[in-house]
Amino acid sequence: KAQTTKRGNAALEDFGNRLVNLSYVLIIDITKVQTMNETGMGDLLRGFQANVTGYLYKINFDQATKSAFYDTWIYDDDTEEVKAEKLKKFEELEIPISFITQKSTVVSASQPKSDGAKIFMKVKSDDELLQDLAQKCYDEVIYQIERDVEEFKVKTAIYETRPIRAKIGLKEGLKTDFRFFVYEFVYNEKSGKPEPKQRGVIRAKGKSKIVDNRKAASGDMGTSQFYQVAGRKLEPGFILQQQNDLGIEALVGGEVGTASGLYVRADYRLGRFIGIRSFYAFGEVGIGSGESFAGTTSAFLSYGGGLAKGFQLTRNVELRPYFSLGVEGTTNDDVYNGEAINTLYFSGGANLALNLKHNFQLVGGFGFNQFTDATDSDGNAIGGSWDDYFDRSGPAILVGIKIML
Repeated sequence: KAQTTKRGNAALEDFGNRLVNLSYVLIIDITKVQTMNETGMGDLLRGFQANVTGYLYKINFDQATKSAFYDTWIYDDDTEEVKAEKLKKFEELEIPISFITQKSTVVSASQPKSDGAKIFMKVKSDDELLQDLAQKCYDEVIYQIERDVEEFKVKTAIYETRPIRAKIGLKEGLKTDFRFFVYEFVYNEKSGKPEPKQRGVIRAKGKSKIVDNRKAASGDMGTSQFYQVAGRKLEPGFILQQQNDLGIEALVGGEVGTASGLYVRADYRLGRFIGIRSFYAFGEVGIGSGESFAGTTSAFLSYGGGLAKGFQLTRNVELRPYFSLGVEGTTNDDVYNGEAINTLYFSGGANLALNLKHNFQLVGGFGFNQFTDATDSDGNAIGGSWDDYFDRSGPAILVGIKIML
């Protein structure tokens, strides 16, 4: 195609120079590789954990370096002496690089040891888990770099909107729930130039909706699907830009019901690891008070964790059912001689979140708490259920705010 234009192969040379000048060297340093036994998790998991640091450098293909490089180019009509001289110059050529950034994290590749887990997943050998660890080290370093380095952020146009599609996929490292900001370019009369205006936020759908375009070199490839999580109606031609997030959401609110009090919860998005969109693991803490059977007031501290799955009802409203389990404890002078007692609890429900901004939500929810038998600090039953002492099982309403990072 280049040869059919006036400039011919000179066009390829220009693109080649631009490509080299946008090329990077990534050094990945993997240290402290440990088995799950060495990390203290060997009773539950098998596999490996490691610390990884990525060092990113940029190739500086400036004019001086470019000229020195082309001086070493060997042509078919060069004599053997000239070829040997140019080859020597090429071997002595130094391409300058500059440090850009470094990113560090902890990575693990493991599987549960329980026999029940074998039903749901393929059991991998230690060698396979070690290979997974190396790949995850690379993937996690790249994910962190993409958050900060502009050239690593994927940019393309929306191809169509029912559903939202774009011509990017596995070649660009796309994974489930990767976040993209969507922009419309609007003409500014004062500056006389089009300027980007953010119109929405979208995320990549599940693993099966991401196209494998790694062998498509012509540009004629399939599309990946996305779902919208914030903003206004989007149109084909709007520009999307990758904006990786930490995947952490912090909720602070109050519960009103049989178990009332302050409620704090942190959700972590699992989509890019398991290929299921809007799937979360979370930890929760509750601080409340209530009366015992003796009519005295008790302060309660609860903590636990669970799983949740989000469903996008509209562009700016999400419904998120959840299930959790944990431990609640208290000390009351009129109960069990004033010693600390505990119980297990089970909780289920759903929260409804309304966007105030793309990363700030108003949350309301309805749930049900169920408490089990009361035990002492060693886990021994003291006789009777938790509700015999405090009557805390039942429904609860949640109101709070959530920040997404």
